[in-house]
Amino acid sequence: RACADRLGALTCPALILHGDGDAVSDAARSAALAGPGVEVVRVEGARHDLLHETDAAATLDALRDWIVARL
Repeated sequence: RACADRLGALTCPALILHGDGDAVSDAARSAALAGPGVEVVRVEGARHDLLHETDAAATLDALRDWIVARL
Protein backbone atom coordinates (compact mmCIF):
# COMPACT_ATOMS: atom_id res chain seq x y z
CA ARG A 1 0.00 0.00 0.00
CA ALA A 2 2.85 2.40 0.77
CA CYS A 3 4.05 2.11 -2.82
CA ALA A 4 0.59 2.92 -4.18
CA ASP A 5 0.42 6.02 -2.01
CA ARG A 6 3.70 7.31 -3.46
CA LEU A 7 3.02 6.74 -7.19
CA GLY A 8 1.60 10.24 -7.56
CA ALA A 9 4.93 11.73 -6.47
CA LEU A 10 6.82 10.19 -9.39
CA THR A 11 8.20 12.67 -11.89
CA CYS A 12 8.77 10.05 -14.60
CA PRO A 13 6.47 7.55 -16.30
CA ALA A 14 5.93 4.26 -14.48
CA LEU A 15 4.99 0.83 -15.80
CA ILE A 16 3.30 -1.87 -13.77
CA LEU A 17 3.28 -5.30 -15.37
CA HIS A 18 0.72 -7.84 -14.17
CA GLY A 19 0.53 -11.43 -15.35
CA ASP A 20 -3.01 -12.43 -16.26
CA GLY A 21 -2.38 -15.79 -14.58
CA ASP A 22 -1.11 -14.25 -11.34
CA ALA A 23 -2.64 -16.09 -8.38
CA VAL A 24 -0.70 -14.01 -5.82
CA SER A 25 -1.54 -10.39 -6.68
CA ASP A 26 -5.05 -9.16 -7.42
CA ALA A 27 -5.40 -7.83 -10.97
CA ALA A 28 -8.02 -5.30 -9.88
CA ARG A 29 -5.61 -3.80 -7.34
CA SER A 30 -2.92 -3.50 -10.00
CA ALA A 31 -5.40 -1.90 -12.41
CA ALA A 32 -6.42 0.59 -9.71
CA LEU A 33 -2.84 1.91 -9.65
CA ALA A 34 -3.17 3.28 -13.20
CA GLY A 35 -3.35 7.01 -13.50
CA PRO A 36 -1.46 10.01 -14.87
CA GLY A 37 2.00 8.76 -15.74
CA VAL A 38 1.30 5.23 -14.49
CA GLU A 39 0.39 2.54 -17.00
CA VAL A 40 -0.68 -0.98 -16.07
CA VAL A 41 -0.11 -3.68 -18.68
CA ARG A 42 -1.47 -7.21 -18.33
CA VAL A 43 0.88 -9.81 -19.74
CA GLU A 44 -0.97 -12.76 -21.25
CA GLY A 45 0.13 -16.16 -20.04
CA ALA A 46 2.33 -14.76 -17.28
CA ARG A 47 1.98 -15.55 -13.62
CA HIS A 48 3.36 -13.69 -10.59
CA ASP A 49 7.08 -13.92 -11.31
CA LEU A 50 6.90 -12.54 -14.83
CA LEU A 51 10.48 -13.30 -15.83
CA HIS A 52 10.92 -16.73 -14.24
CA GLU A 53 7.65 -18.66 -13.95
CA THR A 54 6.65 -18.43 -17.59
CA ASP A 55 8.06 -17.54 -20.97
CA ALA A 56 9.79 -14.23 -20.33
CA ALA A 57 9.44 -13.14 -23.97
CA ALA A 58 5.94 -11.67 -23.51
CA THR A 59 7.09 -9.71 -20.47
CA LEU A 60 10.17 -8.39 -22.24
CA ASP A 61 8.09 -7.50 -25.31
CA ALA A 62 5.67 -5.47 -23.16
CA LEU A 63 8.57 -3.71 -21.46
CA ARG A 64 10.33 -2.97 -24.75
CA ASP A 65 7.15 -1.64 -26.36
CA TRP A 66 6.50 0.65 -23.38
CA ILE A 67 10.04 2.05 -23.48
CA VAL A 68 10.08 2.52 -27.26
CA ALA A 69 6.76 4.39 -27.11
CA ARG A 70 8.43 6.94 -24.85
CA LEU A 71 11.61 7.55 -26.86
